[in-house]
Amino acid sequence: MKFKNILCALICGIFFTAFSSADEITSVNDHLKKFSSQFDYLIPNAITQTNVYADAWIGKFIPSLPMHFALGVDGGISKFDVSELKEAGDILHITNMPSSFMFPTINANAKIGGLFLPFDAGFSVFCFNTKDLKNFFKNIDFEFFTIGGNIRWALLQGQGLLPKWSVGSGFYYSKGSVGISNSYSNAKTSYEIKTLIFETQLSKTIIFFTPFIGFRAIFSDSDVAFGWNHAAGLNGIYSYEQHKTSRMFDSFIPQIFGGVGLKIGLLELDVNASYDFSNTMWTAGTSLRFQM
Repeated sequence: MKFKNILCALICGIFFTAFSSADEITSVNDHLKKFSSQFDYLIPNAITQTNVYADAWIGKFIPSLPMHFALGVDGGISKFDVSELKEAGDILHITNMPSSFMFPTINANAKIGGLFLPFDAGFSVFCFNTKDLKNFFKNIDFEFFTIGGNIRWALLQGQGLLPKWSVGSGFYYSKGSVGISNSYSNAKTSYEIKTLIFETQLSKTIIFFTPFIGFRAIFSDSDVAFGWNHAAGLNGIYSYEQHKTSRMFDSFIPQIFGGVGLKIGLLELDVNASYDFSNTMWTAGTSLRFQM
């Protein structure tokens, strides 16, 4: 009788352990899947902080005196909800995770005015990796790379009391990852996103100040994947590296943006903010550049 009881308890224990592990595995996958789905709108919103100029059109390069061009840097922040990643980390026993962090962008940019025609073209690049900053980012690391540019056509050139008004488009390629880890567990989400932007902008310079406002229609093509492994706490060694999603420019983001520029000699300081109506997401940024 005792043998039967022991055998029954053993079978029930094995069944319960297997069920518990399977349930935990499903939970980790569900949290990481929800987390990875945010990249479809986070990255496109973040990259709109690049190539932001208060002037809706900077002027012609040729013929013009002075020739119009600009070189500078811009930076932006977007609040990134990582609560789903934190939940997955809790199951994997990766602790001390924040529920959110400020997603940074720091770009080098350049813009040149049009040749004979009323347009301008801009270029920006951004690269950031926290692997060498472990003292500042505990248990979480991220890697970002973005490159791209835009072109704008002036419908109004700002003569007299009229504002400058331009329409334009831009294309950006982004690649990176966000991961969490400790000595025996890790989880990582990686992305590759192409973003297409159509925009229109109004601006008017008043003495040293240039307020501006505009609207963007943003479309993204994304490939996002996640994987994880855990060597303790889930009754053995488990790994999952199979989940991948792809979207072909079917993600539409309507965004309004605006701000003000301050011109001091050949230096210009701009501050701006934008709002994504679809995902109720704010982003903000600033830029400093040499501009003719």
